[in-house]
Amino acid sequence: SVRVSFKNTGTAPALRLRIRTRFSQAMPDALPDPDVDPGGPVESVAILGPNQRRASDLPAMPGRDGTSLYIFGTIRYEDTFGTGRRTEFCLILPPDKRAENQATDCDRFNTAS
Repeated sequence: SVRVSFKNTGTAPALRLRIRTRFSQAMPDALPDPDVDPGGPVESVAILGPNQRRASDLPAMPGRDGTSLYIFGTIRYEDTFGTGRRTEFCLILPPDKRAENQATDCDRFNTAS
């Protein structure tokens, strides 16, 4: 499995949190729109408090030797005023770091709104 950890770095709770995560052995050209393409694992969490972490163990996609694994997706939540927020993320897990589960940020798809 692959462990992905998310942290609420804000000062208020994230409400109605929804996380959609996918795997690929190639960098995607665009992230799937969760409203149009709702496939992929979904994890629902009622609340993620300020400075609180949430770790998820995701089933690892089998990879070919020497191939990086891309972990990407969308996090949606509401702030305390009921405003919808969206964060996109992309991580790369190189083949030599899989055993240690040490992914790093991709050079794109890491946004917050």
